[in-house]
Amino acid sequence: MKFPDSDFWNFSIRFYSHPEVEKTCLRFQNDFELDVNCVLFIYWLASKHHAILSSEQWSHIISISLPWQEIIKPLRKSRQLIKDSTIAWPVEFQQETRSCISEVEINAEHMQQLAMEKLFQELDLEISDANLKERISSNFSNMFSACSSDTTVEIIGDQIVSLISLLPDVQESKKIIA
Repeated sequence: MKFPDSDFWNFSIRFYSHPEVEKTCLRFQNDFELDVNCVLFIYWLASKHHAILSSEQWSHIISISLPWQEIIKPLRKSRQLIKDSTIAWPVEFQQETRSCISEVEINAEHMQQLAMEKLFQELDLEISDANLKERISSNFSNMFSACSSDTTVEIIGDQIVSLISLLPDVQESKKIIA
């Protein structure tokens, strides 16, 4: 499938390629039911655009993300079932089937990110002069507020901060935090 160029997608691929980022994002997803695309969006938004979204703006982002999650979650669950071999499945077809499901799942995640980026471009944003850590924490806090989550920045704060040094432009990030 041919997708249009996307700064958010390119950032996500590069950032998520760090094993620690992948591990932390999956922990956020599995332990706190966070949408990995929203987590990646926070880091992209704060590092590339120096922006903090309000809870209301996060509500819009979440509203366009939820339908995509209704597609992505069953694909992820199906792929995991095959991987864990919890269903009767001919071994010779497991890897190929998992790969096909994974491709559809990644395409859906890509389309979700395109929708998020399009909405982002339509939002009335103010550039924040807060440092990178504050921008990231504020976006997490506002996202949690928008989705009425029990998760707080205090609960996952150390994990949030641990990813900052892995942002694609690490040198700039270190200057902003200092």
